[in-house]
Amino acid sequence: FAAGWGLMVVDEARHQQEVRYKIITGMVRDFPNQVG
Repeated sequence: FAAGWGLMVVDEARHQQEVRYKIITGMVRDFPNQVG
């Protein structure tokens, strides 16, 4: 049970990282439009 729970936590952390990365890349992509 503990091993499965640990895997779930790792998977959730990876998902959070992906979401954050997408948000950041989206902001970076939009940045020139806001400046220009």
